[in-house]
Amino acid sequence: MNTPSEFLSFINGYMATDATEEELDVPLVNLENWDSINAVRLMSRLEKELNVRLPVADYLQANTLRQLFDLTRRSAA
Repeated sequence: MNTPSEFLSFINGYMATDATEEELDVPLVNLENWDSINAVRLMSRLEKELNVRLPVADYLQANTLRQLFDLTRRSAA
């Protein structure tokens, strides 16, 4: 997942949503199907898919999909 588009495709497939690039900066709480359970499930799935460990504190501070994308890129580097 090197681009926001690839990241969104993963998110949409995993969470059964249809988030667009225009929604990268929308607060996560305003996204369809976003809740605390799905947030934890998504973190686990991202870690498995990317073979990385995402710092929990950083993950919980991410407020938008763009921030999650940036966190996954930093963690994978």
